[in-house]
Amino acid sequence: MMTPLDKVQVAIKDMEFHINFYRVLSGVPFLSRRMNPYSPCFEERKAVFIHIPKAAGSSIASALFGGNVGHKPYSRFHAYAPKELQEYFTFSFVRNPWDRLYSAYRYFAAVVGQCQHRDHRWASEMLAGKPDFQSFVSSLGNPAYRRRVLRYDHFRDQSGWVMLGKNVGVDYLGRFETIQTDFDSICDQLGIDQVELPRLRESHKGGHYTEVFTPEMALIVGDVYQKDIINFGYQFGSGS
Repeated sequence: MMTPLDKVQVAIKDMEFHINFYRVLSGVPFLSRRMNPYSPCFEERKAVFIHIPKAAGSSIASALFGGNVGHKPYSRFHAYAPKELQEYFTFSFVRNPWDRLYSAYRYFAAVVGQCQHRDHRWASEMLAGKPDFQSFVSSLGNPAYRRRVLRYDHFRDQSGWVMLGKNVGVDYLGRFETIQTDFDSICDQLGIDQVELPRLRESHKGGHYTEVFTPEMALIVGDVYQKDIINFGYQFGSGS
């Protein structure tokens, strides 16, 4: 079960996606430095990577920045220093929503019953009584359960990570499905040598993601991630 501190941390994280809230906090002198979302590695490259969970971001972060860069939405950088952000090359990667959801589910289902990390405790609480992917997706038809799931980083719609209003905020939006080609373009933009991306975390095995969805499940997920489908042009069956 999630601890009270876990729940507070999730609530605070949720605030990052509300630009006006972070803009106000960033203007408070004694909070300004603590609110700075820019990692030293971003300043060194003059590039900001918006790492959307479950979109192969760990490989990107390792190759370009030498390790983990955290999960921070574009809106947080914009709220902190919108003018300075224009001096950085900003980029992110998105993934087919059906494929991403299945990948996220597999990650959490594998740690149910563990308690070492907040992810483990979240999984143990939120996946209790849902023995398989079908039961989990069916539960997303419940509005209250859906809201709780979508507040957690790995399940948030990808639009919330990279959109500013109705527009994509980042300068370059790559795709999981063409990750190496798009990564090469980013290397060219940054003026660095192209390298083959490391396979830090293998995607799910056992066939194409479409094999685990019934038509009803596909419709539910299409409704849950309607924004991503519209904003990024994905369809069920497209992509990886």
